[in-house]
Amino acid sequence: MRAARAALISKRSVAPRRVRAAMASGKDKADVQVDESLGLELVALENERGVGLIVGMAHFIKSVEDLQEALAGSVPNARFGVGFCEASGDRLVRWDGNVKDLAKLARDYAMQINCGHAFVCCVENCFPIHVLNAIKAVPEVATVYCATNNPVMIVVANATSKFHTGRGIMGIVDGRACVGVEEQEQQGGRRKLLQDVGLKFGPNYEK
Repeated sequence: MRAARAALISKRSVAPRRVRAAMASGKDKADVQVDESLGLELVALENERGVGLIVGMAHFIKSVEDLQEALAGSVPNARFGVGFCEASGDRLVRWDGNVKDLAKLARDYAMQINCGHAFVCCVENCFPIHVLNAIKAVPEVATVYCATNNPVMIVVANATSKFHTGRGIMGIVDGRACVGVEEQEQQGGRRKLLQDVGLKFGPNYEK
């Protein structure tokens, strides 16, 4: 699986407090040495298999175990893998799952993202909607960026300060842009799809 990282979108130096302080003391901005920078990058998760993807931020090494328990307890026979990026200590991608190929996929996606405390869950035999609330309720989870079966592009910041360097998720591009507005026929198709997958009852369902 290729890394699928796009070219750098922008990179600029940022050190507003140091620059302001130096200019206030009479120095020209060009004379101030800046050791802070911020660059943006796109990381593409192609999701060729169409698995359910949940990308978020957690904390603490116990996240992998607790995310697995949340997934296993939500849907019987759900298949899943979890990848989690450590932000300190050994700084490894921690990964696990109940199916080897999904566990490896989550691991690889987490390594592509490579942002401190980011996690990726890859699920099959269910939709993200079936497990999302359970994942949000995991104590280590700070936020969820997306839950989808689409290809995803992740906007990542590469940041450097005089204290340390790191990477962080700035935003998500989920799927593709709309091409129009649904008409009555498409509305009926949407409702039928929800009935077919068991998420809504139709008018003639068996009691």
